[in-house]
Amino acid sequence: MTQVGMLVNKICDGLFYPFQTLSPFWVLVIVSLITAIVMLLIFRGVSNQTGIRQTKDLIKAHFLEIPLFRHDLGIIFKAQGKILRNNLTYMKYAVMPMLVMIPPIGIVLIQLNFRFGYVPLQPEHSTIVSIKLKEGILKKEFYNSTGPRTSLALHASEGLEVETPPLRIIDKDEIDWRIKAKRAGRFELIFHIGGKEFKKIVRVADGLGGFAPFLERASFLGQFLNPVETPLPSNGAIESINVNYSVKYFSIYGWHIHWIILYFALSILFAFALKGVFGVEV
Repeated sequence: MTQVGMLVNKICDGLFYPFQTLSPFWVLVIVSLITAIVMLLIFRGVSNQTGIRQTKDLIKAHFLEIPLFRHDLGIIFKAQGKILRNNLTYMKYAVMPMLVMIPPIGIVLIQLNFRFGYVPLQPEHSTIVSIKLKEGILKKEFYNSTGPRTSLALHASEGLEVETPPLRIIDKDEIDWRIKAKRAGRFELIFHIGGKEFKKIVRVADGLGGFAPFLERASFLGQFLNPVETPLPSNGAIESINVNYSVKYFSIYGWHIHWIILYFALSILFAFALKGVFGVEV
């Protein structure tokens, strides 16, 4: 699963590479447009287009009955019942296309989140890096009267600087450091604990390459949600590593909008605008 996820991530890196010089907003617009076109094609290929068209025509016809027979409550109630029944039929026709579209949309959302969800560090800016250890291990191994029994160190590759010694938060089994970015690029933090080495990628400066704020132990869900990096060993002392990146928002006419809201809004607008061009009944 890890190799598959990282392969998908590399493919997406290649697809995004030509757009490196564009504003992230316009890249998201392009991705939304492509998403709308692909989803329309899937919907047209999987759904019962004839059934959807006929059901929509019936719903419109029953809506027209209401003003035409507004003085006959019996006919009005029957028309409302038929509208409800045909709406349920319409939903039935939409279930299969939705089930088919969920997996690719899920993959797209994960990849987009690692490109638009967070703000990479900027040169000369600092942030906090945290590791979460197994429950109770911090007090047992790193905090006792005779001194720590397990070695602990954090080293950074060129481009990053570790500014502070480790801050141990015993009750949370957490250790924090403050790091500083020195120049643009992708760099590594290397944690040495008890003779073992753990790595976490840190991204500095703008770009559309995927990067994640968190790294967790190997699990099916964890590897699916973070295909950017190799997961932590399932039997290691560290449960998770987190780099405190800021959440990214798009500023539009004074409104700060999360990327996922903008992505879905644009995708839906493009889909409805293009459904006639592609001959899709939705």
